[in-house]
Amino acid sequence: MLTSNRATAMPSVNSKPFPIQKLPELAFEAAILNAPEFENWQEVGAFGIKPPAIKLIMDKATSERRFRCDNTIKLPPSFHHPKAFDFQVSQYSNAMWVSSAKQLLSIRDVELIGLGQTSLRSQDVGIVLKKMLESEYQMCTHLVLLVAGGFDEEAVMSDTVRFKFTRTKTQTTTKIAEIRVMDRNTINITISSDETEYEEARRVLTNMSNRIRIDNELEGAEPGEKRRLQMEREMVNREVHVASRVLIASLGFE
Repeated sequence: MLTSNRATAMPSVNSKPFPIQKLPELAFEAAILNAPEFENWQEVGAFGIKPPAIKLIMDKATSERRFRCDNTIKLPPSFHHPKAFDFQVSQYSNAMWVSSAKQLLSIRDVELIGLGQTSLRSQDVGIVLKKMLESEYQMCTHLVLLVAGGFDEEAVMSDTVRFKFTRTKTQTTTKIAEIRVMDRNTINITISSDETEYEEARRVLTNMSNRIRIDNELEGAEPGEKRRLQMEREMVNREVHVASRVLIASLGFE
């Protein structure tokens, strides 16, 4: 744990104390972060420290490290760091400085980004989600955040958890996004490209894609071809119905 209680605190790694006391301002945190004992750290929890110290920690971000800031850390709206989301796990309880989708579009190969209060709107989340689904690489497995003004979806009600599955076919794989919306403004997005996961959702989406294809082919089809396509569409409709019931049951809603 990293603390700003400079007068009395003796932070340690592996129970080995750092020989630091009463250092001025940033020197305390800098001395800890530059100490040999701190070279191989895996996780830092920060509370009560100032933006310059946060930047020092972010400078050392890697995809194997985890960084958590509690709600006592309020970074200014203008705060920016190119490696803020390069940790395997990044959690910022107060994230009002995250105000644009652009700040999240460069994330890559991380496990979790958890943001408390942000300045992001629903349309910003949509931009990020689209990039997460369409990118050839895995940007982020789990993204959790609070949107400003509430999530813009009519079906969302207080104390209700709803699931939306979205699929995008990339050149190499099919990605599934599971979106949970809770308390009107908390959004939990899980992205999976594992073909063995969300099999029921993949079955529904595959059949829905087939139905769209058939509808497109029906336009301008010759009478004989049209009858064949109509029969195929009826079969696909039955598949969608069956697959949807299986999916709903798997989610515990039946």
